[in-house]
Amino acid sequence: PIDSDNKLIRNIGFKEAQEFYRNKSFKLAQKAKADIVPVTIYNSYEVSKRWPRRTVINMEIHDPIPYEAYESLSTNEICEQVEVIIKEPMKA
Repeated sequence: PIDSDNKLIRNIGFKEAQEFYRNKSFKLAQKAKADIVPVTIYNSYEVSKRWPRRTVINMEIHDPIPYEAYESLSTNEICEQVEVIIKEPMKA
């Protein structure tokens, strides 16, 4: 959602939806001149495997990427930058 007071857009990195939402979500952030808040979601794939049983997932909310840091980038370049941030904790 867009918060008009502090202009934040939260882009959640679901691998399954990434291709579909890639350009649209980042284009929306650019038009709103909003910060992007990358979020790493752990074990999201377990939800569909274990449905309807409860599944614990964990989220890591990263530092926002200010509009000024990506305003001159293409949506593909923004996506690549966010993807690096999202995947970094998974390497540990």
